[in-house]
Amino acid sequence: MAGGARRDRVVVSQLPKAYAPRDVEGAIYERWLAADVFAPDGAGSTADPELPTFTIIQPPPNVTGSLHLGHAQRTAVEDLMIRHARMRGHRTLFLPGLDHASIAAQFVLDGILAGEGESRLSLGRERYLERMREFVATTREVMLAQQRRVGASADWGRLRYTMDEGSAKAVRTAFKRLFDAGLAYRTEALVNWCPGCRTSVSDLEVVATPQTGTLWSVRYHLVDPATARPDPSTTITIATTRPETILGDTAVAVHPDDARYAALVGRTVRIPFVDRDVLIIADEMVERDFGTGAVKITPAHDHDDHATGLRHGLPAPSILADDGSIEGTGTRYDGLDRSEARNAIVADLDRTGDLVSATAHEMVIGRCQRSHDVIEPRLKTQWFIKTGPLADRALDATRSGRTRILPERFEKTWEHWLTNIRDWNVSRQLWWGHRIPAWYCPDGHVTVSASEIGPDACDECGRPATDLRQDPDIFDTWFSSGLWPWSTLGWPDETADLATYYPTAVMETGYDIIFFWVARMMMLGLELTGREPFHTVYLSGLIRDPEGQKMSKTKGNVVDPLGIIDSAGADALRFAVIHGATPGNDQRFGPARLEQSRNFANKLWNATRFVTGARPATIPDGAPRLSPDSRHMGPAERWLLSRAAAATEAADTAIAGFAFGELTRALYEAIWSEYCDWGLELAKVRLADERLDV
Repeated sequence: MAGGARRDRVVVSQLPKAYAPRDVEGAIYERWLAADVFAPDGAGSTADPELPTFTIIQPPPNVTGSLHLGHAQRTAVEDLMIRHARMRGHRTLFLPGLDHASIAAQFVLDGILAGEGESRLSLGRERYLERMREFVATTREVMLAQQRRVGASADWGRLRYTMDEGSAKAVRTAFKRLFDAGLAYRTEALVNWCPGCRTSVSDLEVVATPQTGTLWSVRYHLVDPATARPDPSTTITIATTRPETILGDTAVAVHPDDARYAALVGRTVRIPFVDRDVLIIADEMVERDFGTGAVKITPAHDHDDHATGLRHGLPAPSILADDGSIEGTGTRYDGLDRSEARNAIVADLDRTGDLVSATAHEMVIGRCQRSHDVIEPRLKTQWFIKTGPLADRALDATRSGRTRILPERFEKTWEHWLTNIRDWNVSRQLWWGHRIPAWYCPDGHVTVSASEIGPDACDECGRPATDLRQDPDIFDTWFSSGLWPWSTLGWPDETADLATYYPTAVMETGYDIIFFWVARMMMLGLELTGREPFHTVYLSGLIRDPEGQKMSKTKGNVVDPLGIIDSAGADALRFAVIHGATPGNDQRFGPARLEQSRNFANKLWNATRFVTGARPATIPDGAPRLSPDSRHMGPAERWLLSRAAAATEAADTAIAGFAFGELTRALYEAIWSEYCDWGLELAKVRLADERLDV
């Protein structure tokens, strides 16, 4: 009888008993899109125009494949901030985008082509670029669909791409302005060359890799002044870790205070195999305790040697081709790969009796971040950005507090890097990317143009455009990415979006690209717009496996975020990658954390199912939701409302302090331990009491 009375008084919940995220989340997201609530000026926006805007420009993921767990974590953190600001009534812009990922995309496509028996060179530039556009068109849609599945409340109507026409115009304009200001220049300099990618790379793309190598000691014969021939009995023994570069030696150096060699300074030695006579020089850069205390100087293929060569006016012959093979030495080693040449030269030195020793040596070599090839320093004529003046302004922005970096400990790293910064090599010998808008005339003049169709004539001599040749190189992909916060809003045009949403609020990204990207956005933003591009830099940590290991396909510990969404739902994934996280610290992700988040999502579902099912039948479906009249509330209701207010305050405080891990902890405790364990249980007691009026 009592049960029958309860059925008359209560509406049965229409929610299924079992929570199946795949059946729920997609439909909810489509409702949001249909309601147009993501755009700050959308039809469903309830923003207060009197409040300040809140803008996050999404760090554009590389359009090279599929979403990984790091992307999901970044999206969740950014979307958390966006949704909170939107709920508080701010005009909130979450602008999504994709990065053309120049060198990364070429590396992936080159692998695909190799499997088909083709290559970049076999296709040629135009056919290769057409194939790249086809590849990107496919991966682009995959990436965008995956971001939507994560639940990003982005303004998809403002989607941008680092290779769209707006970005191309921004790149041309930015480079032209830097060139006109004397901050972009072209010169021959020693660059980091990757033989695998066949391009120069920045210092930041060179991975310092410890390994056990070999230190060879080699005799160089002094030249007899009387006969101008090498003396078989008079030698100096040099130490080297790269015997293949002997072919490019133009000096031998010793320390000026090294008594062992004082009498030899100024004498001449003959470089083996190339029969080049070079001086023995004194320079303080030589470490007397390294090897024999005498070193070979190869100015075209070593950074320290290059600096030494400039100090002493030494020639700098290049001996390496783009693919890392030996060229231009006039020896039998020409055409050999550098490792093959090394082995051949060591064998020949041993045969002539000039190889003194070969010992194991702990060393650090630079490898390409992308292909893992050993980097070769090479002399190349490239475009550079003069970073000194730009870095000074970026440092002033953080020192003054106009832009803050979280966590604050990274400000010391920021200071060190920007105060010791070298000029930025922006030339890349690739095809996929923004081509450098510089043209050269036969008279050696350089014309830089921001026009989409290029210059009409040479700026200096007036030669017609038909006589000019455009630079074949493209920009470092970080150059276009460095313009992202304002180019996405319409710059260089004075658009309404630029006026409304720039400078942006927060730049959230991984701490591993603070210099690749954040520093360059700061430097270029201050120079080109006169303002800091964001007031806060929030640095997220990396996601690691349960043992703290970095996730990689070779280790077999990669977690597919889409697989998690399929099984546990986007909400569980988002909660799991934020729960317990602190800025700048790596976090471990494993089954236990995901299970906790899945259980929390189930708890929310069951609570919702109970509440919707407990609605008295006397309250019509669709009735407005009103707060209860305080005159009719008892102690339980008052307690529950007070705890809800405390949870709201805790959430606001945590988000204001960028303490997102604390936010999830507070919400978990409030919902599970207070609302569900106490609030709902008390409600069940009251609903079961037939003596109480509904």
